[in-house]
Amino acid sequence: MATWKQENIMLTKVGEKALASAEAGTGKITITKIVGSDFNPSDIYNTSSTSAINNNLVFNVVEKKPVDSTTGTTIVIQATNKNVTAKFRMNSIVVFATQSSIASGEFPYMIAKTLNADEVDIPTNTPVTLNFALTILNTRGGLLNLTISNTGFVPIPTYLVDMQDYQNNVNAFGVTSGSAVTQRISSAFLNDHPITLKDGVSVKVKLGYNLKANSTLNVAGTGDKQILDVTGNTIPDDTFTQGSMLNLMYDTARNAWIVTGGEVLTASNGIQKVGKDMQLVDSGVLTKHIKDLNITTPKLADKSVTYEKLNDNLRSKLDNDFVKKSGDTMSGALTLTTNSLIKIARKNGAGFHTISDGGMDSDGGGTNLDLGSYTATRETNLCCRNRPGWYGKDGQPVFKPFLTIPDISVTYGNIRDGQQLPIPDGFNENECTWLLSMDQSNVDKWYIDFRESNSSNMINFECWREGRTVHVGTRLKGQDGISKQYNDSTKNNGAEVFLPGTANYICIAVKRSY
Repeated sequence: MATWKQENIMLTKVGEKALASAEAGTGKITITKIVGSDFNPSDIYNTSSTSAINNNLVFNVVEKKPVDSTTGTTIVIQATNKNVTAKFRMNSIVVFATQSSIASGEFPYMIAKTLNADEVDIPTNTPVTLNFALTILNTRGGLLNLTISNTGFVPIPTYLVDMQDYQNNVNAFGVTSGSAVTQRISSAFLNDHPITLKDGVSVKVKLGYNLKANSTLNVAGTGDKQILDVTGNTIPDDTFTQGSMLNLMYDTARNAWIVTGGEVLTASNGIQKVGKDMQLVDSGVLTKHIKDLNITTPKLADKSVTYEKLNDNLRSKLDNDFVKKSGDTMSGALTLTTNSLIKIARKNGAGFHTISDGGMDSDGGGTNLDLGSYTATRETNLCCRNRPGWYGKDGQPVFKPFLTIPDISVTYGNIRDGQQLPIPDGFNENECTWLLSMDQSNVDKWYIDFRESNSSNMINFECWREGRTVHVGTRLKGQDGISKQYNDSTKNNGAEVFLPGTANYICIAVKRSY
């Protein structure tokens, strides 16, 4: 137990100021609250803030009386740990007050401190009641005013009775007698303490018989009350067998004993009877039934954790962050290292086709993409809906389509002077190139008479085209004139004569538009 000495009881710094002001006639000091705290006493002495001090335990005034007419007042204070929610070490008792000269309102007025703190536990572990007599002194009478409220105070006798009742109802234990349907526990079970049925009254029992769906329990003559699960449903026959240990809590609304300590699975919420066995129904085990780390790897059957049983976040991660071995779609880039390759097994099982990184260019400007294996791949087929091509010639983002057999046409023939060269079907004129060679230089077979008078004459064989029009024949020219005859008729005399001919042609057509 903590030791509280007179020399360790003192006014705080702001309390000294308030008392001096009160003695100067500025108003009474009003005590507003007394608390037990784990706050550092030295820090309390120096602070004027109430928010920084933990109000772990609030004391109530049991009695107040003057020490004498001038010296001060003794107050008897009391607190229980009934509302304490977390264990703490009480190393100080702090008296809070108000005084008109202190602008901050409520402030820590006086502090009692100890060097060996009391440990205050929660009531379910250790129910305690703390009592102190605290004398508050002043140098002149009438300066101190006690206005502490007693709201919520639990008198010592009542609290102790409640705690005793609590202990009896929770810790009592016995084995049921009677029958499977009408099970009961005698008054000796409760160590001869009376019991009153109300919400929260608890008992612990060991079943003397298998529990049936219509089983009742009579605790110390309080009447036959049905035994239900936490949802208010009946419990199937033989869910709990002879020797089972049960925690039961009374429910006034249902007028029944409720099996606690975890939900009992019934046909409506998880369990069904199959023959003589109890089996879990589909979705019978919920997340709330499983404590953290309860399911370990050895407890899982092979292939028991399926994709559908994974939570949404994990399924999303599997779907979006990892590539499946079968039937998946990637939304980002898949990067293979330099020495990696893609292998596709051949249908006959003899080796693999491959896609891999090829050797370096001579200038080191890049590497090659090798499609297929030179030992296993017979042919590499370019499969596409539209025309295959070449993209990136000379490092430019331009598509150059590959030519196919239908894209090239080679035709040939014979054509007369003045006729137009034909265009192959499916091609345009700008896709054609024609080659000409002379076939006949004098297709009409004119007879030429060169006049003799020591004059110079010219003969020229001509073959060309203007666009698609062919020009082919023989041109004659003489200084003294030239005449031509055909079957000794239709003479034509002149200085220049053109004799039409025929030409052989070859047309090479290559598709330029696709």
